[in-house]
Amino acid sequence: MNYAGRFNSFILKGQNVFDAIKAYHEMDGITHLEFNYPEHFAGYDLEEIKKAMGDLKVNGLAVRWRNDFTNGDLTNPDPELRERAIRYCKEATDICRELGGTYITLWLENDGFDYAYRYPGMNKVLQAAGRVIRTAEDIGIVALLDDRFLTETYLRMFPREWKTFERVSLQQIEKKISDFWEEKGWSSTEMQEIEK
Repeated sequence: MNYAGRFNSFILKGQNVFDAIKAYHEMDGITHLEFNYPEHFAGYDLEEIKKAMGDLKVNGLAVRWRNDFTNGDLTNPDPELRERAIRYCKEATDICRELGGTYITLWLENDGFDYAYRYPGMNKVLQAAGRVIRTAEDIGIVALLDDRFLTETYLRMFPREWKTFERVSLQQIEKKISDFWEEKGWSSTEMQEIEK
């Protein structure tokens, strides 16, 4: 059986990766290390880490995205950051293999919001919009009443038919809706009758 500990637990204030490896060596029963990438390798020489490890082995590496990735890891709206996130995965895999490890864990700490909240929520928005306009002959208004829908993260999820939209303020919305229906040949009075 392999025994490893959480590597960050061994890096105390003011200590470094080599201090943590030394602490692992001093514990009875610990056989393996589990590193985070890139944080436990940035600024360190891999050969020096191997030397410090001695007879300790590696189970795997956890890829952690910090600092720049608060808007998402593999789903970041910035294409350069998405590319860097993918590069981290590849680099971590190479280092893990070189250290004899077999597992890569992707800590999608900044993408969790997307999968748990944003994607399911946007799916419901799209479903609701689909109830307004079901055929090519249907006419309707889809009003998204929240500034978040103007952010790049949400705009990327819009269907292609929504690429052209109009931003309006709360003060303008009533007039814009009225104007829309009048352009379609429906008066405000007719619309009020339908609502009843």
